[in-house]
Amino acid sequence: MKNLKYLIGLLVMTALTACHTYDKPTTHSYVEEGSPEEWTATMTIDAFLNNPAYFSEFGNVEKYPPRARSYSGASTSGTNLGLFSVEDITADIIIVGRIVSTDVSGNIYKNIYIQDCEKPDYGIKIGIDAGSIGGMYAIGQKIAFKLKGLAIGKYAKMPQIGVPYYNNAKEGLDNPAKAGWEIGRIPLSIFTEHVQMIGRPEPAKIIVKEMTIEDIKATATDYKNVALLSSRLVRISNISFVPYTWDTYGRLSALSGTYACSTDPNANTFAPTTGGIGYPQSRCFGSPTDTLAIGTSEYSKFACAPLPSDEYRGSVTGMVSFYYDNGAYDLVTNKVWTITINGLDDLILKNTADELWEADPVYYPAY
Repeated sequence: MKNLKYLIGLLVMTALTACHTYDKPTTHSYVEEGSPEEWTATMTIDAFLNNPAYFSEFGNVEKYPPRARSYSGASTSGTNLGLFSVEDITADIIIVGRIVSTDVSGNIYKNIYIQDCEKPDYGIKIGIDAGSIGGMYAIGQKIAFKLKGLAIGKYAKMPQIGVPYYNNAKEGLDNPAKAGWEIGRIPLSIFTEHVQMIGRPEPAKIIVKEMTIEDIKATATDYKNVALLSSRLVRISNISFVPYTWDTYGRLSALSGTYACSTDPNANTFAPTTGGIGYPQSRCFGSPTDTLAIGTSEYSKFACAPLPSDEYRGSVTGMVSFYYDNGAYDLVTNKVWTITINGLDDLILKNTADELWEADPVYYPAY
């Protein structure tokens, strides 16, 4: 019976993905930088996101009616809140960027973040349906990416490149509000046909943008401004962690003080259990004037690491993320903007004795 269920599920997904035609451009998976075979950019990431002919607020709602929970009144047609969207990319567009993420610590899962090589202030998230992507596409790797035949959309209002995916609301939780189209991950076999690695990985060429919490939270939350700030690699300095998270309404909510990661969802760790739901856990850090949070997966290697105490102050480096998945709640800037770190090495914190904060070695990758 279990095998029959898997077979039925596979047939359903095959039928759904058959609705979308994937272009398969001829590719050289790796070329030396400057070689004649190298693909060159036809558009920067910011120009792509700024052009409504390619990326719009609501996507193609006629072809891809999105998830019901993103609608006022759970309507399945008409103008929606734009939290989830899908639209096909039909133009011949090539973007060139450098990978700034890694999945080694388990906090980045089945996606990569790239920053534009020409304008590194701008980046984009790419969903790829494969694990251990970092073993193939390493941090610092320059890539050219052909977008034609793929899709662009918003997932919880944050844009990413992927393929159309129909959520049948039967992924373990049986939640009818999740039924509908959303942007999904690109099958690895399709992704490899659209991507070209250029030269060897050069992490030293990654550019980190210095920003403040105030800069990020002052950004308007219309779809274009969210798109242009999301996925940017930033460093925020002069911060320390505080034992709080954000509640549903964007208010500071004190953690419990325990370290029972597997049983206490309010534990003073980076990402305690969510009871199997799997949403990122927010843990707050503060500057002298404001507070933001990092978002961490409970499946990361450092999920159960105790938070740094407030005696340690320094910087956090990570990708700016945005998450607003339910129109039933008001959008508040406290809750929707977060920082996603690759791992604990992205925290450089010292106490007054100039001692560097480090978690127990068990929470760091062994390779």
